[in-house]
Amino acid sequence: MIKLVENNVLVLEKRALDCVIAERINRFTVKVMIGESTRYAHINNTGRLRDLLVNGRRAYCYEINGSKLNCRIYAVEERYGFAIIDTLLQEKIFETIVREGLLSVFGACHSIKGKPRVKNRIYDYLLSCEKTSFLVEIKSATMRLKEIYASYPDTRTDRGVKHIVYLPDDAKSIGAIPVLVFIAGLRSVEAVVPNYIAEPRILNAIDASTKKGLLVQGLSLYVSDDDPQKIIVDKQNLPVIMAPL
Repeated sequence: MIKLVENNVLVLEKRALDCVIAERINRFTVKVMIGESTRYAHINNTGRLRDLLVNGRRAYCYEINGSKLNCRIYAVEERYGFAIIDTLLQEKIFETIVREGLLSVFGACHSIKGKPRVKNRIYDYLLSCEKTSFLVEIKSATMRLKEIYASYPDTRTDRGVKHIVYLPDDAKSIGAIPVLVFIAGLRSVEAVVPNYIAEPRILNAIDASTKKGLLVQGLSLYVSDDDPQKIIVDKQNLPVIMAPL
């Protein structure tokens, strides 16, 4: 789906389709126009995305072999380019750069297990690396605040808060280090800020978990201006601000 061509440049191995958002149908479906054709596109993101999924806005899709939907939106136009909203694509990018040893927090990893189950909870990754293992939960920060900050979440999320709360103890139970990774799919951001307005519990949840050993990591990506299939890894150690703005 994605391949690394340079240290910070990846290429989507699917043809990018230029589309226009016509109407959001439900949580996971958007009606789009591709040329003169009406299509129904899948959204692989559990956020509300109200600032992005706006009627008439340009987006990029790629083809999928779904039983009901045959394309997926992966990026949507915003003030500074195109926001990457497809969490599957974000995960594949994460896997690729971890496999190449490009994230210093992990070092060289020889095994990447997706969707590990620990105490009946499913996390995003269990990484077996050179010196230790990491239990990783990824959160997609696609909401822009005050121009220069990426934020998560854009709505209340019981599941998201529970993951953060339980991650340290669950990681400890399997001898792993807990890591929370915020992936900012936005260009020209200087930091990630947990959105305590949309989810008032999130700052306390992260603060309590960091006291139990949780590592918090930020990463930013954006779509290249000259090729919509080209993804740039902008900041591999994007700061995370743990305080109200």
